[in-house]
Amino acid sequence: MFNINSAINRTLIYFPVFKIIINNINFVEKESVKTACTDGNTIYYSPSFFQSLSSNEQVAIIAHELMHITLKHLSRKEDRDIEIWNYATDAVINQLLKRNGLPLVDGVIDCPDALDYSAEEYYELTKNRPDCEELMEKYRQAMENGMVASHDEWDSEKEEDVIENIPNITEQNVTDVNKKLIHDENQEIRDHQSNENKKSSSTIIDGVFDTTPIIDWKTFLQRKKRRIISTDYNLHQGDFDEEGIYKYPIEIIRKSDIEILIDTSGSVDDDLVRVFLSECKNIFDDFEIKIGCFDTKFYGFHTIKKKEELDIFEIEGRGATKFDVAIKSFSKNASLKIIFTDGYDNVSLNSKDVIWIIYGNTNFKPQGGQVFFVDPYSLKLQGKSRR
Repeated sequence: MFNINSAINRTLIYFPVFKIIINNINFVEKESVKTACTDGNTIYYSPSFFQSLSSNEQVAIIAHELMHITLKHLSRKEDRDIEIWNYATDAVINQLLKRNGLPLVDGVIDCPDALDYSAEEYYELTKNRPDCEELMEKYRQAMENGMVASHDEWDSEKEEDVIENIPNITEQNVTDVNKKLIHDENQEIRDHQSNENKKSSSTIIDGVFDTTPIIDWKTFLQRKKRRIISTDYNLHQGDFDEEGIYKYPIEIIRKSDIEILIDTSGSVDDDLVRVFLSECKNIFDDFEIKIGCFDTKFYGFHTIKKKEELDIFEIEGRGATKFDVAIKSFSKNASLKIIFTDGYDNVSLNSKDVIWIIYGNTNFKPQGGQVFFVDPYSLKLQGKSRR
């Protein structure tokens, strides 16, 4: 089933510039719409159409409609020929999407010469072409076939309600504005990480234990998730071209190899395990996560894409506990390594890159890693409150 919120979140990773307007935009399912369209206030979309697309094509379609609003194409039309104006704005937007590493859906307008033009400039160029009428006929046919979104919903009055506080963003500077926002977000994450590393305590407590919490384990994982996303879309995967324009990677939400190992020794509470995994999936909603069980041996990873799959996840094991087995079972390049356990075993291996979520044994002290103690009773209550 298509999840519009997940697609929107992926779009905001590519284009944080859209955060300026996103809270004022409604997204409404409308099967009579063949693809997607906007009236400046609402984006209407066909869920069946989106289900036929790849995740990056979904981002491209949502970004296309949000770009119309951000660039104020509805109000900039003035007295221009509506059909040529629609064509020109679509052509310019689609080249901006390609510049940012997004694939265009088959059949949409793809005019490489539209890059770096404003909508007004490309409108004049198109209007004065000798084959303008032929282009418009192809454009009408593409709309009829449903591969190009109709602009029938455009309503400049509705758009003014949304865009009144948008800064002066144009086709020529939107990439630079977006690039700066990404840079600022990454700097914020780096600054936060630096501050975290300066804190003297390596043990973080959540729940009823007699220690003042620095940060709870769920907030910590949320921040780790932001760090994964940041790394994926900027710090390592992309690059700047010769003109100084940031070239984004093709993939944004990746299989980021979030690996969770569950201690399934005889003392483990199955209900508690399922509540914990459910909370993790709530945090990493856009990611696939790999979950594995261990006692004195490792039972292999299972990939979980949707929260519903946790209902049929089989908890394997029931022997004693060997943490060294778990540490050796993590993939070398896993983005996050998490162990959920009651903490009753010794750790001889260095676990500096492991996040330990411990319930039961507050004296647990591994060699390295980030340790969180949680109250199992509170965790179960949290799980029940979500049902």
